[in-house]
Amino acid sequence: MVYLSLALDFIDLDEALKIAEKCYRFFDILEAGTPLIKAEGSKRCIDTLKRFNLPIYLDLKTIDVGGLEALLAEDPVRYATVLALSDESTIRDFHEVCRSRGVYSVMDVIRCRFNRVDEVKVPVDYVALHLGVDERRIGGDIVSIVRLFRELYGDRRIAVAGGLNPESISSLMPLVREDDILAVGSYVARSDHPEESARKIRIAVDGYV
Repeated sequence: MVYLSLALDFIDLDEALKIAEKCYRFFDILEAGTPLIKAEGSKRCIDTLKRFNLPIYLDLKTIDVGGLEALLAEDPVRYATVLALSDESTIRDFHEVCRSRGVYSVMDVIRCRFNRVDEVKVPVDYVALHLGVDERRIGGDIVSIVRLFRELYGDRRIAVAGGLNPESISSLMPLVREDDILAVGSYVARSDHPEESARKIRIAVDGYV
């Protein structure tokens, strides 16, 4: 199956919790976003989100001391991110500690050229294709990014983020594979009607034939 993740990119845990409570049933994974981790701390985020009994995606965006920061991925965290910009030794340490804890390592290629995927010899579990918020303000198309990645790297497992909505997800569904992750943030989290928005996202995934 393709997994849907709800990205909670807030700086206030109470705000994140309100959205999670309304919408978690439409998702397979809850993501503690980087701003939330920085504002509230990873442990508090994990302790709060585990009440929903969903796997947690811990968007650490580690760039140094990979083996140390990977220790933050406590149960029920199942995914944790390290930046492709990091030194390869950082990525390797991060991956090895994640593997020892039953956590999938996710290498985020935000602000990197795809050749960085070839350069890094660490067998990370996922590559995150991430079109950042600031990048989207000046243009950018996540569907085109995923399509190019597929042409270059075949069926490698991916996590996709960057302004996803029902229309872009419909375009992405032919490109994603078993166990890939689609992370949805502002379309739901900043919606005036988050439950309805979450339902539309779920339909876009489940309705694909």
